Amino acid sequence: MKSDSDWICGFWRRIFAIVVDLVLLVLFGGVIGYLFADTFVRLGEWGWIVGFAISITYFAVLNSRLANGQTLGKRLFNIKV
Repeated sequence: MKSDSDWICGFWRRIFAIVVDLVLLVLFGGVIGYLFADTFVRLGEWGWIVGFAISITYFAVLNSRLANGQTLGKRLFNIKV
């Protein structure tokens, strides 16, 4: 019989998975920011909503059944939810 420690993911694997996800979002945001800089400047303080919407969409879609509950970071570290 398997114990809880056999199937529960460790702390550091979770941290590394979220770091991978955040790095991917930062890179994607940097590219989008570079391509649409003028638009974001015109949006002013409201421009952060675009980044927030992108990150919420990333985590919502990839943590759903569509991606088997795995973001790219979780998939890289073989973490299943």
